[in-house]
Amino acid sequence: MRRRKIRNLLRIARALKERCAYSRENIGKILRLAKEGGLKKWEKEQLYRLMNDRPLIRADAIEELAFSKDKRFGFIIRLFLKDPSKEVRKSAIKALTVLECREYAKGIAEMLKDQSAEVRAAAAEALAKFGIKDTRKLIEALKDKNSEVRKAAIFALSELKDKRSVNALGKVALEDKNVGVRVYAVWALPEIGKSRKIQRILIKALEDRSAEVRAYAAEGLSNWPDSVKILLERLKREKDSKVKDVIAIAIGKIGRKECAKILLDLLSKKVCSRKAVGEALEILAQKLDTQNKLLKVFLAREPPLKRGLIALGIVLGVIDVSNVEKVVKSSANKILKYIEKKI
Repeated sequence: MRRRKIRNLLRIARALKERCAYSRENIGKILRLAKEGGLKKWEKEQLYRLMNDRPLIRADAIEELAFSKDKRFGFIIRLFLKDPSKEVRKSAIKALTVLECREYAKGIAEMLKDQSAEVRAAAAEALAKFGIKDTRKLIEALKDKNSEVRKAAIFALSELKDKRSVNALGKVALEDKNVGVRVYAVWALPEIGKSRKIQRILIKALEDRSAEVRAYAAEGLSNWPDSVKILLERLKREKDSKVKDVIAIAIGKIGRKECAKILLDLLSKKVCSRKAVGEALEILAQKLDTQNKLLKVFLAREPPLKRGLIALGIVLGVIDVSNVEKVVKSSANKILKYIEKKI
């Protein structure tokens, strides 16, 4: 029985040698694995399936072995990073990530130059999960001809919070031809840090021809309290209603007390939608609520604007918590006028 095991594993080793230039050292590893035993029946079946000529079966076998969470399979799976099928190569990258085989991170980094865009994107995502320190190849991937690969590289750099990539990401955010990629880059920059350099890039992105990019830039600027004036200046020139609403919410996220009057003014002048200003006011109230007054009231059933106005009134001490039930019966316009008089 034991001889049959060794014979079967040798058969697998020969097949892998033909397909992936398997080394003698690794054949020895397989034999040692066979001697150790402990392989379940379904695991042996997956090893046999690795020899199948059909790429999808090999890919499925690799994914099944990953479910075992047994790192011993990592040295077999990493061979399939050189498989002729892109599906198999992609499965091998994902499997090594699931098994947390960080020792093969360098091999996966090489896959950023793979001929398949899907494989390159999978490699970028895997490197983010491994938390690699050397991000030079990911930065190079920002120049990839495929937009999905560039997006994956941006996501990876944001996860790794690599400050060395700020200049490269800034260039992508402002110059990339693909709107989706620019959006990804603008979103990623505040995830990396809160430096003035990043703030300056986002301010430039506010002038982007795409409304979606401008919206993400406005949202990102909420991380810098001194961005209020910049956002208000952009609001005066902004024509897209959705971007205007995002700017209002961004002002609320900044969380300064003076933002209350600004938002109430935007509401009175009907610059932004009532719903957006309501959300912004509620966010602002939560940030200003240092005494946890809002925990004593339940406003979830109220419309966004009324909820935001009441929350702000409570936090600013204009509305007493004990009178909330009476205030709720009033219209949003009456509550707005009352708060404006008091502050």
